[in-house]
Amino acid sequence: MLHHLKAGGCTLSAEAIGAAGLFESTGDVEATLRSSGSARRLVAAGYGDDVDVAAELDRDRTVAVAVLRDGAFTSS
Repeated sequence: MLHHLKAGGCTLSAEAIGAAGLFESTGDVEATLRSSGSARRLVAAGYGDDVDVAAELDRDRTVAVAVLRDGAFTSS
């Protein structure tokens, strides 16, 4: 995704460049993510499902997005 943003003329932040470098340098993104201190703290705090979603790679999820229409939110 960052490649496409950069190719489209977007300027990437230092954090985005660093994240892209880490992503490209690891052989197992999921294991690297799960071994991070932040992920371990989230799991310990009961947010393991959130870590599971963050660790997914190349998976599409159909997500309903709420849209404001005529003063009320509806699914998109």
